[in-house]
Amino acid sequence: MEALALLIGELIFVILIPFIALVVELVAAAISALVAALSGRKRGAGTRGSIAKPVAVVLAGLSGLVLVTVVVVNLFFFEQAVRFVFDRVEQRKGITTACETVDGSLLTGRVQLGNCDIQRREHPVSTFDLEVAEIDLDLRITSMFGTAKLESARVTGLAGAVFTDRRAAADQPPRDRPRREFEVDELFVGDVRIAVTGINSSGNAFRVPITVEKLESTPLRSKLLLFDVLFRSNASGQIAGAPFELTSSGTDDNRRTEWRATQVPVASLSEVVGGALGWFSNGFVDVYVEDDWEATEATSLDLDWRLEFSDLEVSPPPGTGRVARIASVPLSKLVNGYDGSIPLEFGLDLNEDQFALRYSLSAAGVWLAIKEAVDGAWSRFGFDVSKIGEKTESMRDGMRSIIDRVRGSDEEPDEDDQP
Repeated sequence: MEALALLIGELIFVILIPFIALVVELVAAAISALVAALSGRKRGAGTRGSIAKPVAVVLAGLSGLVLVTVVVVNLFFFEQAVRFVFDRVEQRKGITTACETVDGSLLTGRVQLGNCDIQRREHPVSTFDLEVAEIDLDLRITSMFGTAKLESARVTGLAGAVFTDRRAAADQPPRDRPRREFEVDELFVGDVRIAVTGINSSGNAFRVPITVEKLESTPLRSKLLLFDVLFRSNASGQIAGAPFELTSSGTDDNRRTEWRATQVPVASLSEVVGGALGWFSNGFVDVYVEDDWEATEATSLDLDWRLEFSDLEVSPPPGTGRVARIASVPLSKLVNGYDGSIPLEFGLDLNEDQFALRYSLSAAGVWLAIKEAVDGAWSRFGFDVSKIGEKTESMRDGMRSIIDRVRGSDEEPDEDDQP
């Protein structure tokens, strides 16, 4: 979504800037003409009138020139103008875009792109290689001042791979933003097939395939794009082969959000979240999340989470030392005591502001918040990841003490035998 947001913002800027210039010059010409007319009626104001009249003529001429330029570009150079935008996005953001077909109209604010390749090969947090079958934007030309308005935006046939380093994402301030802020009245995204890979907060690799049959959002704001996708949209698809559904309902002021996912492989979820979940290699989890919230200037959400695990199997995450594996034995006993089926319930507080200009859950701090909440819920069952570390150090210290005693007893006779 980040690449699309930046690309749309740049296209909007290029489409609207000539119309803004045209309106400004027309207004200036009208003001100059008015000044000339009023000055001509007043005695002794001939100099002012003589200056205002040619200024008005010149500004009117420039307005006509801008209008003619827009018409010429629209008729003969529209595709070249759009490809110029692609070059600008690559220079400013490092995102390369190549489309087989480019169509539309500057005069109506319509842009249609087909069979596009969008790539970002170098970035401290995330890289991607995407293909898009169709992008269709319908811009409202009258929204040239303030936040730009798109009556609709359609993105279909999105496929590819995304890599993200979640350790770096948490430390990066927002730095990428669209050239022009915008709001989409009706967003539709369909037929999405993405492989999300990367490094989780625990430093372990993960890979999760995600498909989205459709996602609809009304409206969607570029500044809070991720927030609106999560809490103001309706969507369905699959995560690691497990079906999910996201629903949002209510008025602009009072809304209800629900997330549902069934039979998600625990191994996939544990790779993404890390923490306590990283200790499970097999099993499934049903995810239920819901919240009734009010939209205010500082919207806050108190999400109620319920995770229902089944068929769990314990396996320490990659990189776990031998001593830590021994210290985690109580977790195996806990899981066996519940026959591999354990329900977890917890609350998660989020704020709309933390999503501003953030295009991933990692950058918004959501994955870290989920990890901490899940770890806290597991600790109520007696399994605390942080305490495993403490037990590990304690056991290591004990082993060092024993080794030191053995070494000391071996060295003492040698010292006594010396004259």
